[in-house]
Amino acid sequence: MKKTRTILTLALAALVPGRVHADDVRLTVKQAVRLALKHNLSLKKERQSPALSTGPEQVAGAPFEPELFAEASVSDSPGQVSRQRAGLAPTASTNVMGEVGVRKSFSTGTSAELSLSSAAMFGGGVLDPAYQSGVTLTARQSLLEGISRSANEEALATARLSRREARQKLRHQAEQVVADTLEAYFDLQVALAQDAVEALAIKTSETTLRDTRTLIAGGRLPGSEEISARYTLQTYRQAKLKTRQAVADARDRLARLVGMVRPDSLATPSIVTVETTPSLPAGSDLRRLQAAALRQRGDYLAALSQLEAQRVRVEASRHRLWPKLDLVGSVFATGLSGDETGGVTTGVEGSYWASYRMDQVGWSAGLSLSLPLGNGQARGELKSAELELGRAQTGVDLVKQTIAEELNRAWRAVQLARDQLALIKTAEEVARMKLRSEEALYRTGKTTAHLLAAVQAEVVKERLARAQAEADLSKALVKLHATAGNLLARLGLEV
Repeated sequence: MKKTRTILTLALAALVPGRVHADDVRLTVKQAVRLALKHNLSLKKERQSPALSTGPEQVAGAPFEPELFAEASVSDSPGQVSRQRAGLAPTASTNVMGEVGVRKSFSTGTSAELSLSSAAMFGGGVLDPAYQSGVTLTARQSLLEGISRSANEEALATARLSRREARQKLRHQAEQVVADTLEAYFDLQVALAQDAVEALAIKTSETTLRDTRTLIAGGRLPGSEEISARYTLQTYRQAKLKTRQAVADARDRLARLVGMVRPDSLATPSIVTVETTPSLPAGSDLRRLQAAALRQRGDYLAALSQLEAQRVRVEASRHRLWPKLDLVGSVFATGLSGDETGGVTTGVEGSYWASYRMDQVGWSAGLSLSLPLGNGQARGELKSAELELGRAQTGVDLVKQTIAEELNRAWRAVQLARDQLALIKTAEEVARMKLRSEEALYRTGKTTAHLLAAVQAEVVKERLARAQAEADLSKALVKLHATAGNLLARLGLEV
Protein backbone atom coordinates (compact mmCIF):
# COMPACT_ATOMS: atom_id res chain seq x y z
CA MET A 1 0.00 0.00 0.00
CA LYS A 2 2.86 2.41 0.71
CA LYS A 3 4.23 1.94 -2.79
CA THR A 4 0.93 2.67 -4.48
CA ARG A 5 0.36 5.78 -2.42
CA THR A 6 3.76 7.23 -3.30
CA ILE A 7 2.59 8.70 -6.60
CA LEU A 8 0.08 11.03 -4.97
CA THR A 9 2.51 12.45 -2.43
CA LEU A 10 5.38 12.94 -4.87
CA ALA A 11 3.19 14.27 -7.66
CA LEU A 12 1.74 16.96 -5.47
CA ALA A 13 5.24 17.88 -4.30
CA ALA A 14 6.34 18.23 -7.92
CA LEU A 15 3.92 21.08 -8.43
CA VAL A 16 5.81 23.40 -6.05
CA PRO A 17 9.43 24.61 -6.32
CA GLY A 18 11.93 22.04 -5.19
CA ARG A 19 15.49 20.90 -5.74
CA VAL A 20 17.05 21.60 -9.14
CA HIS A 21 20.14 20.32 -10.96
CA ALA A 22 23.45 22.16 -11.06
CA ASP A 23 23.01 23.24 -14.69
CA ASP A 24 19.47 24.53 -14.19
CA VAL A 25 18.84 28.27 -14.41
CA ARG A 26 16.52 29.39 -11.63
CA LEU A 27 14.32 32.26 -12.79
CA THR A 28 11.66 34.22 -10.92
CA VAL A 29 8.85 36.16 -12.57
CA LYS A 30 10.39 39.57 -11.87
CA GLN A 31 13.78 38.42 -13.08
CA ALA A 32 12.24 37.21 -16.33
CA VAL A 33 10.37 40.47 -16.86
CA ARG A 34 13.40 42.65 -16.09
CA LEU A 35 15.59 40.61 -18.44
CA ALA A 36 12.98 40.97 -21.18
CA LEU A 37 12.79 44.74 -20.74
CA LYS A 38 16.56 44.94 -20.99
CA HIS A 39 17.51 42.36 -23.61
CA ASN A 40 14.44 41.60 -25.74
CA LEU A 41 15.41 42.14 -29.39
CA SER A 42 12.11 43.67 -30.50
CA LEU A 43 12.41 46.27 -27.72
CA LYS A 44 16.04 46.92 -28.63
CA LYS A 45 14.99 47.55 -32.22
CA GLU A 46 12.20 49.86 -31.13
CA ARG A 47 14.56 51.82 -28.86
CA GLN A 48 16.87 52.44 -31.82
CA SER A 49 14.17 54.24 -33.78
CA PRO A 50 15.52 57.60 -35.09
CA ALA A 51 12.30 59.23 -33.94
CA LEU A 52 13.31 58.60 -30.31
CA SER A 53 16.43 60.76 -30.68
CA THR A 54 16.70 64.54 -30.81
CA GLY A 55 18.12 64.38 -34.34
CA PRO A 56 14.87 65.11 -36.24
CA GLU A 57 14.10 68.03 -33.89
CA GLN A 58 17.56 69.48 -34.44
CA VAL A 59 17.12 69.22 -38.20
CA ALA A 60 13.67 70.84 -38.03
CA GLY A 61 14.93 73.66 -35.79
CA ALA A 62 18.03 74.38 -37.89
CA PRO A 63 16.34 77.04 -40.10
CA PHE A 64 15.80 79.18 -36.99
CA GLU A 65 19.44 79.08 -35.93
CA PRO A 66 21.72 82.05 -36.74
CA GLU A 67 23.80 81.75 -39.90
CA LEU A 68 27.19 83.35 -40.44
CA PHE A 69 28.05 84.23 -44.03
CA ALA A 70 31.05 85.77 -45.76
CA GLU A 71 31.89 86.69 -49.33
CA ALA A 72 34.96 88.01 -51.13
CA SER A 73 35.46 88.92 -54.77
CA VAL A 74 37.95 90.53 -57.10
CA SER A 75 36.99 92.06 -60.45
CA ASP A 76 38.99 93.81 -63.13
CA SER A 77 37.67 96.12 -65.89
CA PRO A 78 39.72 97.30 -68.90
CA GLY A 79 37.75 100.54 -69.15
CA GLN A 80 34.74 101.97 -70.94
CA VAL A 81 34.35 101.23 -74.63
CA SER A 82 32.73 104.64 -75.19
CA ARG A 83 35.90 106.36 -74.03
CA GLN A 84 37.90 104.42 -76.61
CA ARG A 85 35.55 105.59 -79.32
CA ALA A 86 35.97 109.14 -78.11
CA GLY A 87 39.71 108.84 -78.62
CA LEU A 88 40.53 108.68 -74.95
CA ALA A 89 42.66 106.04 -73.34
CA PRO A 90 40.55 103.63 -71.30
CA THR A 91 41.09 103.67 -67.57
CA ALA A 92 41.48 100.19 -66.11
CA SER A 93 40.12 99.57 -62.64
CA THR A 94 40.36 96.74 -60.15
CA ASN A 95 37.74 96.25 -57.48
CA VAL A 96 38.33 94.18 -54.32
CA MET A 97 35.23 93.61 -52.21
CA GLY A 98 34.53 91.64 -49.05
CA GLU A 99 31.44 91.15 -46.92
CA VAL A 100 30.74 89.33 -43.65
CA GLY A 101 27.52 89.13 -41.68
CA VAL A 102 24.96 87.13 -39.79
CA ARG A 103 21.33 86.35 -40.60
CA LYS A 104 18.54 84.77 -38.59
CA SER A 105 14.97 83.71 -39.26
CA PHE A 106 12.21 83.62 -36.65
CA SER A 107 9.06 81.52 -36.51
CA THR A 108 6.98 84.73 -36.57
CA GLY A 109 7.84 85.18 -40.25
CA THR A 110 10.57 87.71 -39.49
CA SER A 111 14.10 87.54 -40.81
CA ALA A 112 16.98 89.88 -40.04
CA GLU A 113 20.41 90.28 -41.56
CA LEU A 114 23.36 92.36 -40.35
CA SER A 115 26.35 92.70 -42.68
CA LEU A 116 29.64 94.56 -42.83
CA SER A 117 31.20 95.24 -46.25
CA SER A 118 34.40 96.80 -47.51
CA ALA A 119 35.55 97.64 -51.05
CA ALA A 120 38.84 98.92 -52.42
CA MET A 121 38.98 100.54 -55.86
CA PHE A 122 42.27 100.88 -57.74
CA GLY A 123 42.21 102.96 -60.89
CA GLY A 124 44.67 104.05 -63.53
CA GLY A 125 47.52 102.13 -62.02
CA VAL A 126 47.55 104.48 -59.06
CA LEU A 127 48.30 102.63 -55.86
CA ASP A 128 46.47 105.18 -53.72
CA PRO A 129 43.04 103.54 -53.51
CA ALA A 130 39.62 104.77 -52.53
CA TYR A 131 38.12 102.69 -49.71
CA GLN A 132 34.42 102.29 -49.05
CA SER A 133 32.91 100.47 -46.04
CA GLY A 134 29.33 99.96 -44.94
CA VAL A 135 27.12 98.45 -42.28
CA THR A 136 23.65 97.29 -43.32
CA LEU A 137 20.75 96.01 -41.24
CA THR A 138 17.95 94.45 -43.30
CA ALA A 139 14.68 93.09 -41.93
CA ARG A 140 11.89 91.23 -43.74
CA GLN A 141 8.45 90.61 -42.27
CA SER A 142 5.85 88.36 -43.87
CA LEU A 143 2.40 89.91 -43.99
CA LEU A 144 0.40 87.04 -45.51
CA GLU A 145 1.99 83.67 -46.26
CA GLY A 146 4.74 82.97 -43.76
CA ILE A 147 3.37 85.06 -40.89
CA SER A 148 1.80 82.04 -39.14
CA ARG A 149 4.06 80.82 -36.38
CA SER A 150 2.42 77.39 -36.29
CA ALA A 151 2.92 76.97 -40.03
CA ASN A 152 6.56 78.02 -39.84
CA GLU A 153 7.17 75.57 -37.00
CA GLU A 154 5.42 72.71 -38.79
CA ALA A 155 8.58 70.63 -39.22
CA LEU A 156 9.62 71.19 -35.60
CA ALA A 157 6.16 70.39 -34.22
CA THR A 158 5.93 67.31 -36.42
CA ALA A 159 9.33 66.09 -35.22
CA ARG A 160 8.32 66.56 -31.57
CA LEU A 161 5.04 64.74 -32.12
CA SER A 162 6.85 61.94 -33.95
CA ARG A 163 9.17 61.56 -30.99
CA ARG A 164 6.23 61.41 -28.59
CA GLU A 165 4.52 58.89 -30.85
CA ALA A 166 7.66 56.73 -30.92
CA ARG A 167 7.84 56.76 -27.11
CA GLN A 168 4.22 55.73 -26.85
CA LYS A 169 4.73 52.92 -29.35
CA LEU A 170 7.76 51.78 -27.37
CA ARG A 171 5.70 51.63 -24.19
CA HIS A 172 2.98 49.62 -25.94
CA GLN A 173 5.62 47.27 -27.34
CA ALA A 174 7.04 46.84 -23.84
CA GLU A 175 3.58 45.94 -22.51
CA GLN A 176 3.25 43.26 -25.19
CA VAL A 177 6.74 41.88 -24.53
CA VAL A 178 6.07 41.68 -20.78
CA ALA A 179 2.74 39.96 -21.43
CA ASP A 180 4.40 37.44 -23.76
CA THR A 181 7.16 36.84 -21.20
CA LEU A 182 4.68 36.19 -18.39
CA GLU A 183 2.64 33.84 -20.55
CA ALA A 184 5.80 31.94 -21.54
CA TYR A 185 6.81 31.74 -17.87
CA PHE A 186 3.41 30.32 -16.89
CA ASP A 187 3.48 27.83 -19.77
CA LEU A 188 6.91 26.59 -18.71
CA GLN A 189 5.74 26.36 -15.12
CA VAL A 190 2.85 24.06 -16.07
CA ALA A 191 4.98 22.03 -18.50
CA LEU A 192 7.61 21.40 -15.83
CA ALA A 193 4.94 20.28 -13.38
CA GLN A 194 3.41 18.00 -16.01
CA ASP A 195 6.83 16.52 -16.81
CA ALA A 196 7.62 15.86 -13.14
CA VAL A 197 4.28 14.22 -12.47
CA GLU A 198 4.51 12.00 -15.56
CA ALA A 199 8.02 10.92 -14.58
CA LEU A 200 6.72 9.88 -11.18
CA ALA A 201 3.71 8.22 -12.78
CA ILE A 202 6.05 6.10 -14.93
CA LYS A 203 8.00 4.97 -11.88
CA THR A 204 4.83 4.13 -10.00
CA SER A 205 3.37 2.30 -13.01
CA GLU A 206 6.54 0.22 -13.26
CA THR A 207 6.17 -0.64 -9.58
CA THR A 208 2.50 -1.48 -10.10
CA LEU A 209 3.41 -3.73 -13.07
CA ARG A 210 5.90 -5.66 -10.93
CA ASP A 211 3.39 -5.99 -8.09
CA THR A 212 0.74 -7.17 -10.52
CA ARG A 213 3.01 -9.86 -11.96
CA THR A 214 3.79 -11.02 -8.41
CA LEU A 215 0.10 -11.21 -7.55
CA ILE A 216 -0.65 -13.08 -10.78
CA ALA A 217 2.13 -15.56 -10.04
CA GLY A 218 0.61 -16.11 -6.58
CA GLY A 219 -2.81 -16.73 -8.06
CA ARG A 220 -4.32 -13.68 -6.41
CA LEU A 221 -5.03 -11.81 -9.71
CA PRO A 222 -6.07 -12.99 -13.16
CA GLY A 223 -3.51 -12.80 -15.99
CA SER A 224 -5.47 -10.07 -17.80
CA GLU A 225 -4.43 -7.57 -15.11
CA GLU A 226 -0.89 -7.54 -16.53
CA ILE A 227 -2.12 -6.29 -19.89
CA SER A 228 -3.96 -3.42 -18.21
CA ALA A 229 -0.89 -2.48 -16.15
CA ARG A 230 1.39 -2.59 -19.21
CA TYR A 231 -1.02 -0.42 -21.19
CA THR A 232 -1.11 2.21 -18.41
CA LEU A 233 2.71 2.30 -18.33
CA GLN A 234 2.97 2.75 -22.12
CA THR A 235 0.39 5.53 -22.01
CA TYR A 236 2.46 7.45 -19.45
CA ARG A 237 5.64 6.93 -21.49
CA GLN A 238 4.02 8.31 -24.64
CA ALA A 239 2.69 11.32 -22.76
CA LYS A 240 6.16 11.89 -21.28
CA LEU A 241 7.69 12.21 -24.77
CA LYS A 242 5.21 14.95 -25.76
CA THR A 243 5.63 16.74 -22.45
CA ARG A 244 9.42 16.69 -22.80
CA GLN A 245 9.07 18.45 -26.15
CA ALA A 246 6.63 20.96 -24.62
CA VAL A 247 9.15 21.75 -21.86
CA ALA A 248 11.94 22.28 -24.39
CA ASP A 249 9.74 24.52 -26.55
CA ALA A 250 8.64 26.56 -23.52
CA ARG A 251 12.22 26.97 -22.34
CA ASP A 252 13.40 27.99 -25.78
CA ARG A 253 10.65 30.58 -26.19
CA LEU A 254 11.20 32.08 -22.75
CA ALA A 255 14.99 32.16 -23.20
CA ARG A 256 14.66 34.13 -26.46
CA LEU A 257 12.06 36.49 -25.08
CA VAL A 258 14.30 37.47 -22.17
CA GLY A 259 17.52 37.46 -24.22
CA MET A 260 19.33 34.63 -22.40
CA VAL A 261 20.87 33.30 -25.64
CA ARG A 262 22.47 34.86 -28.69
CA PRO A 263 20.17 35.44 -31.66
CA ASP A 264 21.90 32.73 -33.72
CA SER A 265 22.30 30.25 -30.86
CA LEU A 266 20.58 26.88 -31.04
CA ALA A 267 21.14 26.23 -27.34
CA THR A 268 18.20 25.95 -24.97
CA PRO A 269 18.99 26.89 -21.35
CA SER A 270 17.55 24.60 -18.70
CA ILE A 271 15.30 27.24 -17.16
CA VAL A 272 13.41 26.33 -14.00
CA THR A 273 10.55 28.38 -12.59
CA VAL A 274 11.02 28.82 -8.84
CA GLU A 275 7.86 30.50 -7.64
CA THR A 276 4.15 30.00 -7.85
CA THR A 277 2.04 31.91 -10.33
CA PRO A 278 1.62 35.53 -9.16
CA SER A 279 -1.84 36.98 -9.04
CA LEU A 280 -3.07 40.23 -10.56
CA PRO A 281 -6.29 42.08 -9.70
CA ALA A 282 -9.10 41.34 -12.09
CA GLY A 283 -10.41 44.91 -12.22
CA SER A 284 -13.72 46.02 -10.86
CA ASP A 285 -15.45 47.29 -13.97
CA LEU A 286 -15.01 46.81 -17.71
CA ARG A 287 -15.77 50.45 -18.52
CA ARG A 288 -13.14 51.62 -16.06
CA LEU A 289 -10.63 49.40 -17.81
CA GLN A 290 -11.68 50.92 -21.12
CA ALA A 291 -11.25 54.43 -19.73
CA ALA A 292 -7.81 53.44 -18.45
CA ALA A 293 -6.87 52.04 -21.86
CA LEU A 294 -7.93 55.25 -23.62
CA ARG A 295 -5.91 57.20 -21.08
CA GLN A 296 -2.65 55.28 -21.06
CA ARG A 297 -2.46 52.60 -23.76
CA GLY A 298 0.52 53.31 -25.98
CA ASP A 299 -0.90 52.55 -29.42
CA TYR A 300 -3.96 54.73 -28.79
CA LEU A 301 -1.85 57.64 -27.54
CA ALA A 302 0.42 57.18 -30.57
CA ALA A 303 -2.61 57.40 -32.86
CA LEU A 304 -3.66 60.63 -31.13
CA SER A 305 -0.15 62.06 -31.63
CA GLN A 306 -0.32 61.15 -35.30
CA LEU A 307 -3.72 62.84 -35.57
CA GLU A 308 -2.34 66.00 -33.97
CA ALA A 309 0.60 65.98 -36.38
CA GLN A 310 -1.77 65.76 -39.35
CA ARG A 311 -3.77 68.71 -38.01
CA VAL A 312 -0.57 70.74 -37.90
CA ARG A 313 0.11 69.83 -41.54
CA VAL A 314 -3.41 70.82 -42.61
CA GLU A 315 -3.12 74.19 -40.88
CA ALA A 316 0.26 74.82 -42.48
CA SER A 317 -1.02 73.79 -45.92
CA ARG A 318 -4.00 76.15 -45.65
CA HIS A 319 -1.69 79.00 -44.74
CA ARG A 320 0.39 78.42 -47.87
CA LEU A 321 -2.64 79.25 -50.02
CA TRP A 322 -2.13 82.93 -49.19
CA PRO A 323 -0.09 85.15 -51.53
CA LYS A 324 3.42 85.95 -50.36
CA LEU A 325 3.56 89.61 -49.37
CA ASP A 326 6.60 90.79 -47.42
CA LEU A 327 7.59 94.14 -45.95
CA VAL A 328 11.29 94.75 -46.47
CA GLY A 329 13.22 97.51 -44.75
CA SER A 330 16.87 98.30 -44.23
CA VAL A 331 19.10 100.86 -42.55
CA PHE A 332 22.63 101.36 -43.76
CA ALA A 333 25.65 103.53 -43.00
CA THR A 334 28.63 104.00 -45.34
CA GLY A 335 31.97 105.73 -45.27
CA LEU A 336 34.40 106.69 -48.03
CA SER A 337 38.09 107.60 -47.78
CA GLY A 338 41.20 107.83 -49.93
CA ASP A 339 43.32 110.39 -51.80
CA GLU A 340 41.20 110.12 -54.92
CA THR A 341 38.13 111.11 -52.94
CA GLY A 342 39.77 114.05 -51.29
CA GLY A 343 39.84 112.36 -47.90
CA VAL A 344 42.68 112.89 -45.46
CA THR A 345 44.76 109.77 -45.18
CA THR A 346 48.05 108.76 -43.72
CA GLY A 347 48.97 105.88 -45.95
CA VAL A 348 47.04 102.86 -47.15
CA GLU A 349 46.15 101.57 -43.69
CA GLY A 350 45.00 104.96 -42.47
CA SER A 351 42.93 105.44 -45.62
CA TYR A 352 41.18 102.10 -45.02
CA TRP A 353 40.29 102.69 -41.39
CA ALA A 354 39.16 106.24 -42.18
CA SER A 355 36.38 104.75 -44.28
CA TYR A 356 34.73 103.46 -41.07
CA ARG A 357 33.70 106.95 -40.00
CA MET A 358 30.30 106.10 -41.50
CA ASP A 359 29.46 109.64 -42.39
CA GLN A 360 26.53 108.68 -44.63
CA VAL A 361 23.31 107.10 -43.29
CA GLY A 362 20.34 105.94 -45.33
CA TRP A 363 17.29 103.73 -45.22
CA SER A 364 14.92 101.94 -47.56
CA ALA A 365 11.51 100.27 -47.34
CA GLY A 366 9.31 98.41 -49.75
CA LEU A 367 6.81 95.61 -50.39
CA SER A 368 7.51 92.35 -52.17
CA LEU A 369 4.58 90.41 -53.70
CA SER A 370 4.67 86.90 -55.09
CA LEU A 371 1.52 85.17 -56.31
CA PRO A 372 1.78 81.78 -58.06
CA LEU A 373 -0.78 81.58 -60.86
CA GLY A 374 -3.22 78.80 -60.03
CA ASN A 375 -1.27 77.93 -56.87
CA GLY A 376 -1.56 74.25 -57.81
CA GLN A 377 1.19 73.06 -55.49
CA ALA A 378 -0.34 74.58 -52.37
CA ARG A 379 -3.82 73.32 -53.27
CA GLY A 380 -2.48 69.83 -53.90
CA GLU A 381 -0.60 69.83 -50.59
CA LEU A 382 -3.74 70.93 -48.76
CA LYS A 383 -5.85 68.22 -50.38
CA SER A 384 -3.28 65.55 -49.51
CA ALA A 385 -3.00 66.85 -45.93
CA GLU A 386 -6.78 66.77 -45.49
CA LEU A 387 -6.92 63.20 -46.77
CA GLU A 388 -4.15 62.18 -44.37
CA LEU A 389 -6.05 63.91 -41.55
CA GLY A 390 -9.10 61.83 -42.35
CA ARG A 391 -6.99 58.69 -42.39
CA ALA A 392 -5.49 59.62 -39.02
CA GLN A 393 -8.95 60.17 -37.52
CA THR A 394 -10.09 56.81 -38.86
CA GLY A 395 -6.93 55.30 -37.40
CA VAL A 396 -7.88 56.64 -33.96
CA ASP A 397 -11.37 55.17 -34.30
CA LEU A 398 -9.86 51.87 -35.43
CA VAL A 399 -7.66 51.68 -32.33
CA LYS A 400 -10.70 52.50 -30.18
CA GLN A 401 -12.59 49.65 -31.82
CA THR A 402 -9.64 47.30 -31.36
CA ILE A 403 -9.38 48.21 -27.67
CA ALA A 404 -13.11 47.61 -27.13
CA GLU A 405 -12.96 44.23 -28.89
CA GLU A 406 -9.79 43.12 -27.10
CA LEU A 407 -11.15 44.22 -23.73
CA ASN A 408 -14.36 42.25 -24.27
CA ARG A 409 -12.39 39.15 -25.21
CA ALA A 410 -9.93 39.55 -22.35
CA TRP A 411 -12.73 40.17 -19.86
CA ARG A 412 -14.66 37.09 -21.02
CA ALA A 413 -11.44 35.04 -20.93
CA VAL A 414 -10.93 36.00 -17.30
CA GLN A 415 -14.49 35.06 -16.40
CA LEU A 416 -14.15 31.74 -18.26
CA ALA A 417 -10.83 30.93 -16.62
CA ARG A 418 -12.25 31.74 -13.21
CA ASP A 419 -15.33 29.52 -13.77
CA GLN A 420 -13.17 26.68 -15.10
CA LEU A 421 -10.90 26.92 -12.08
CA ALA A 422 -13.90 26.68 -9.77
CA LEU A 423 -15.21 23.60 -11.59
CA ILE A 424 -11.79 21.94 -11.57
CA LYS A 425 -11.45 22.57 -7.85
CA THR A 426 -14.79 20.81 -7.37
CA ALA A 427 -13.70 17.92 -9.59
CA GLU A 428 -10.44 17.66 -7.65
CA GLU A 429 -12.35 17.43 -4.38
CA VAL A 430 -14.61 14.69 -5.82
CA ALA A 431 -11.53 12.78 -6.97
CA ARG A 432 -10.05 13.05 -3.48
CA MET A 433 -13.27 11.69 -1.99
CA LYS A 434 -13.15 8.82 -4.46
CA LEU A 435 -9.56 8.16 -3.47
CA ARG A 436 -10.43 8.03 0.21
CA SER A 437 -13.20 5.51 -0.57
CA GLU A 438 -10.85 3.40 -2.71
CA GLU A 439 -8.21 3.42 0.01
CA ALA A 440 -10.77 2.12 2.48
CA LEU A 441 -11.64 -0.73 0.09
CA TYR A 442 -7.96 -1.49 -0.43
CA ARG A 443 -7.34 -1.79 3.29
CA THR A 444 -10.09 -4.41 3.53
CA GLY A 445 -8.78 -6.31 0.51
CA LYS A 446 -11.80 -5.51 -1.64
CA THR A 447 -9.84 -3.83 -4.45
CA THR A 448 -6.53 -4.21 -6.24
CA ALA A 449 -3.40 -2.12 -6.16
CA HIS A 450 -3.86 -1.36 -9.84
CA LEU A 451 -7.33 0.09 -9.31
CA LEU A 452 -6.07 2.16 -6.42
CA ALA A 453 -3.23 3.51 -8.59
CA ALA A 454 -5.77 4.44 -11.28
CA VAL A 455 -7.81 6.44 -8.78
CA GLN A 456 -4.66 8.11 -7.51
CA ALA A 457 -3.80 9.00 -11.11
CA GLU A 458 -7.19 10.69 -11.42
CA VAL A 459 -6.37 12.86 -8.42
CA VAL A 460 -3.03 13.78 -9.96
CA LYS A 461 -4.73 14.54 -13.27
CA GLU A 462 -7.18 16.89 -11.58
CA ARG A 463 -4.35 18.54 -9.64
CA LEU A 464 -2.49 19.14 -12.87
CA ALA A 465 -5.67 20.47 -14.42
CA ARG A 466 -5.94 22.85 -11.49
CA ALA A 467 -2.36 24.04 -12.04
CA GLN A 468 -3.15 24.61 -15.71
CA ALA A 469 -6.37 26.42 -14.84
CA GLU A 470 -4.54 28.67 -12.37
CA ALA A 471 -1.95 29.46 -15.06
CA ASP A 472 -4.72 30.12 -17.59
CA LEU A 473 -6.37 32.53 -15.16
CA SER A 474 -3.07 34.32 -14.60
CA LYS A 475 -2.47 34.55 -18.35
CA ALA A 476 -5.98 35.88 -18.87
CA LEU A 477 -5.39 38.54 -16.20
CA VAL A 478 -2.06 39.46 -17.81
CA LYS A 479 -3.82 39.83 -21.16
CA LEU A 480 -6.55 41.93 -19.57
CA HIS A 481 -4.11 44.38 -17.96
CA ALA A 482 -1.94 44.51 -21.08
CA THR A 483 -5.06 45.37 -23.07
CA ALA A 484 -5.87 48.12 -20.58
CA GLY A 485 -2.30 49.40 -20.86
CA ASN A 486 -1.50 49.17 -17.15
CA LEU A 487 0.45 45.90 -16.93
CA LEU A 488 3.78 47.60 -16.31
CA ALA A 489 2.21 49.82 -13.67
CA ARG A 490 0.69 46.80 -11.94
CA LEU A 491 4.11 45.17 -11.83
CA GLY A 492 5.79 48.37 -10.64
CA LEU A 493 8.01 48.59 -13.72
CA GLU A 494 8.86 51.26 -16.26
CA VAL A 495 10.32 51.10 -19.76
